[in-house]
This record gives sequence, C-alpha cells and structure tokens, in this order.
Amino acid sequence: MTFSRFYFKDITTISNADPAVVTLTDHELQVGDRIRLETTGALPSPLAVKTDYYVVYNGLGTGVFQVASADGGEPIATTDAGSGTHSFIQMNRAGLTPRQQDNH
Repeated sequence: MTFSRFYFKDITTISNADPAVVTLTDHELQVGDRIRLETTGALPSPLAVKTDYYVVYNGLGTGVFQVASADGGEPIATTDAGSGTHSFIQMNRAGLTPRQQDNH
C-alpha cells in the first residue's frame, strides 16, 4: 500500500531571477521531488500555492534548488520578489505496510 507523507519546511528566500533560486540550508531534496508552495503573503510571480512543482537538476545544491512545472522541465523564472514567509510541502511516496491496531 502507498501513502503520501507531508513535510513542511520554511524557505529562507525565493529569488526574483531567471531562473528563480530557492534557498534553504540542508533542504534534503532530490531531483524529481514534487513539492507544493505555501506563503503567508504572495509568492513571487508566476509561482502559485497548491500547485505541484518539481525539483530540477539545474542549480541543485545542499542549500539551494530550482523548480519546474513538470518533472525534468525548465526551471521557472520569477518576475517579482513576492512577500511574506514562504514554505513548501514535500510530497513523498513511501511504500508502507499497514499494521493492525490493538483496540483492547
């Protein structure tokens, strides 16, 4: 059986650049990981909340990463800085085996 597991992490910055660079020390993301962005304000345009983005190889380091709208796609460019505190939800698929719960 497969379940989704969610991990919320605060982002330090998302640059206003072509391509945009997301900064977060030790983010532990890998190429192809799917994430969704959240914010307390406005994300840099054209990024949107509750939208799937994929970590791409270009610019990936232990403290930075870039995202594309498709797995293996071109990194997204932003046209403004946005506002507020940004975070992301990492959407992992883990092969888990359900276990019986003893309700006695």
